[in-house]
Amino acid sequence: LVLDPNQRLHWLRMVSATRLGYDDHILESSRYIAASLGNGLAVSEEAGYAVPIQDLVMIRQNLVMIINRLRNGLEVRDEERISLLIKDVNELIESVDGYPLRD
Repeated sequence: LVLDPNQRLHWLRMVSATRLGYDDHILESSRYIAASLGNGLAVSEEAGYAVPIQDLVMIRQNLVMIINRLRNGLEVRDEERISLLIKDVNELIESVDGYPLRD
């Protein structure tokens, strides 16, 4: 993950960490995935690229899955990190919901 960070590896890490009970890894991978999705939306908007509705639906579903996992009682040293990430992911969901649709 350090040499080649990408979203798929972080999804795999998050699923594995869930099964193994490594809550800090879940939190970190969730943060990375949410930031990656948010950056993708920002770059698309800046470039004038219209994100297809199917992609927006998938992005929203992924963000909701992250929120649900974060709210499922992770045990991490710094609880504030969870609260901040939930806030950030909620803002991303609002961005997706308000994303301008173009024909």
